[in-house]
Parts: sequence; structure tokens; C-alpha cells
Amino acid sequence: MPTDGPVGTTVERLWRRLSALWCDLSADGCDPTLLRTNALVTPVCGLAHHGVTQAEHVMELTTRLASRLQDQAVGVRLAAGA
Repeated sequence: MPTDGPVGTTVERLWRRLSALWCDLSADGCDPTLLRTNALVTPVCGLAHHGVTQAEHVMELTTRLASRLQDQAVGVRLAAGA
């Protein structure tokens, strides 16, 4: 989760950015299943320099992004028969 600039009001832009990164990593040889099933989502530089309201917003978006990742990881496991 980037914290050094505007994060937006929804998780859509962040999701597209992460998906593009994963596509690049997969094209370079990373296992896309491992990327999805072992991903951790956290704020990049922490939240020490943010106000309470900003930190809450970042954590809400982090939670939403992590939820999407979990849904994908479950889908990958089901598709693989795990």
C-alpha cells in the first residue's frame, strides 16, 4: 500500500497497480499461484507521519485489498484442487 501520496477513495486503482506488477513478475518467471497465496499487504512506509483519519483510511483500503487477494488465493486453490 503506497503511503507517500494520494491513495484514492476506493481500492480499484491499487488493485490495478498490483495486478500489473504481478503480471510483470509472472512474465519474468515468478509463479503466479505463489504470488497470490503468499502475498502480504501492508502500508509501505508505515503510518507514523499520518493523522488518525488518514491512517484509518489507509488501513481500510489495505483491508479491502487484502480481502480481494484472499478471494483470489481461495480461487487459485480451488482451481488447483487443493
